[in-house]
Amino acid sequence: CEHCGAQLTAEASELMPRLLLQPPARTGPRQRIRSEEEERVRTGYRIRTYFRYAEGAGANATAADDDGEVVMLEFAPAAEIWRVNHGWRQADSPEGFVLDPDSQRWGRPPQVSADDDPEPDALQPIAQVKPFVRDSRNMLLVSVPIEDVPDRERILISLLHALKRGIQIAYQVEERELAAELIGDGDQRRLMFFEAAEGGIGVCERLLEDGGLADAAAHALDLCHYDPDGAERGAEECSAACYRCILAYENQRDHHLLNRRSIRELLMRLARSKTDAHVGSETREAQYERLKATVDPASVLERRFLDFLYEVGLRLPDRAQYRPVEDLFVQPDFYYDHRHACVFVDGAVHDQPSVRADDQAKREALEDRGYRVITVSPDFESAVRARPDIFGMIENSE
Repeated sequence: CEHCGAQLTAEASELMPRLLLQPPARTGPRQRIRSEEEERVRTGYRIRTYFRYAEGAGANATAADDDGEVVMLEFAPAAEIWRVNHGWRQADSPEGFVLDPDSQRWGRPPQVSADDDPEPDALQPIAQVKPFVRDSRNMLLVSVPIEDVPDRERILISLLHALKRGIQIAYQVEERELAAELIGDGDQRRLMFFEAAEGGIGVCERLLEDGGLADAAAHALDLCHYDPDGAERGAEECSAACYRCILAYENQRDHHLLNRRSIRELLMRLARSKTDAHVGSETREAQYERLKATVDPASVLERRFLDFLYEVGLRLPDRAQYRPVEDLFVQPDFYYDHRHACVFVDGAVHDQPSVRADDQAKREALEDRGYRVITVSPDFESAVRARPDIFGMIENSE
């Protein structure tokens, strides 16, 4: 597995030989609902989600408070997500569905007696067909380090729906624009969020920014009838969960598992946590040392700017001295991968008219290709305060 490194052996992987890609379709409302459709809605399907990171993309982050790590975040922009329908939820139902290639309709397994002699040229129904859809979506995986807790599944599912509601409130996201579910097994069990809206809404990436996840958790804590200090309020009619907190129509199959009380401490810790984002599996310190080794040794100003970002606790760049476009002979001093931001640290030499004109032409060419261009002057604090979307928020000076 490219994500977790597990060996895809016969025991650790799943073979699905009869997958049928479902193309976009146009639908229309029916005037009446038949009894079989009511049964389908009541029973439901076994739909599982699978994902694959886009090549070269991905960032990790750690949310921690004074007591240590609370959760780990894994952001995957433009991840390929597959949703496979494995069949009915009924325990005795067979895997997949039966497809009649003659009528091109879904059907039931044919009832054929021993005396029947099928037509030699007749197309036989195909069993165990699994329809699926796929798309590219921004995705966020949240790992909660609670391994040996008896009610681990209840805690994870409760935290999943509480955080989803908190994210929706914090970022004013509609319910259908953000999807959430549990994915993986054992120590690979994760909370999975992905942007269901076409084109994405940027929420998953914002949760990696310092304060993003804490803000969503604070709203989730308030939603679960708790004050910031954990004191319960306004929950006279809510024992475990209610429709004013984490119960919803969409998670009704999980209602028997949801319990706001089981996630009180987790939400309190997340609400006061700080998020430290880094590329790949690097720590912030390792990323800083790597950037120091690749920064232009002739530029004292670039080294000072990198030191400033590190010491103040702002977001470090992903690369130094990196050329994002091969056919453009322009190399930014620093580069932020997921924001496509090119940072130029300009000293006094860039005030010369000829140099300024050359800078403008090259940087406009980058902007024409869709890159963000940020120019940093020796006044570092003013420069980073002007772009909190790139560098993060800086605390006010005393």
